[in-house]
Amino acid sequence: MQRLNEDDIHIVHNVTSEMWDQLRELVRTMDDWTSHDEAMYQMLPELKNVYPLFALRKSDKYLLGGLAVVVTDVVYCAFYIMRPGVQGKGIGLKMMNQIMHMMSDHTKKVPVVGRSVSSMLDKYTGPPLYAVHLFELYSFTLPKKELLHIFPCSVNSLAPKSTKELNAEQFEKVCAYDQHITGRDRRAFLKDWHSLFFTKERERKPKLLGVALFDAAGTVHGLIGASPLLYDGKIFKIGPIFAASRDNACYLLKCITDIIQVPDAKFVTHISTNTSGDWMLKKCRDANIPLTLTGTSLNPTYTKLIYKDPCVTELMFAPMNTPIFFDR
Repeated sequence: MQRLNEDDIHIVHNVTSEMWDQLRELVRTMDDWTSHDEAMYQMLPELKNVYPLFALRKSDKYLLGGLAVVVTDVVYCAFYIMRPGVQGKGIGLKMMNQIMHMMSDHTKKVPVVGRSVSSMLDKYTGPPLYAVHLFELYSFTLPKKELLHIFPCSVNSLAPKSTKELNAEQFEKVCAYDQHITGRDRRAFLKDWHSLFFTKERERKPKLLGVALFDAAGTVHGLIGASPLLYDGKIFKIGPIFAASRDNACYLLKCITDIIQVPDAKFVTHISTNTSGDWMLKKCRDANIPLTLTGTSLNPTYTKLIYKDPCVTELMFAPMNTPIFFDR
């Protein structure tokens, strides 16, 4: 990276498709960004409620970094990325100040929520954000055989159905189930999310896979989803895992891994603390499965609006964990 002066940096909010392409390529180099999957980066540029800021080198529009905020029932920072070699030059601070100004009207109406890596916690909990701790997000990555060994399931009478094959009535029940657990009406988002496809080698394959569990009366008893990571298409991010019992949660893991026919596939799962997912974290610790602290959720209090978690945590083994529509 060549030396940069302040005059060499241009911060833009009218982000072009070429800039989004540069961002995707940057994320593909980051093997620790396990929350960011292919589906997210297909949807983000098309959202009406996303507010991006990208930092470019003026001479050639080379991407230096970027951040984006999505406004739903909260103001949420979807990502904050700086290219290696440009950290510590004040670019991120400039973008943060600009985005806070851009969001000033929204932050008067809904609380602000963000997620921080450990190295940035002190910065966010101090001025000007004064963020308070909410909960942690831990992840673990396993191949199918080991995942199902740690989380085995017994015979289950519930019927698994792919979200790609649901009729309108069944999909509405899935959306209502999601709303019950997350406390948010995400119908429009879920419809777009579960409709995503991509083309590879002339085959039309689903980008995101989902399975819902139904009983004989047509009631939903569980939901799981998976999407390939942006940096490695053989690693699938699993989320959400919504279920009323541990056995149903394990059955969902078997269902979703059975339909992903990718050789040498691995599965990364993100667990939010203080949910039913704490049981999964304990199982991993007992089996000496490495856990990674991927982030700490925070509520910046400078707006005087305090975040109140609407989730039914006893039914949440893993959040959906998409920056497009925050759940936990």
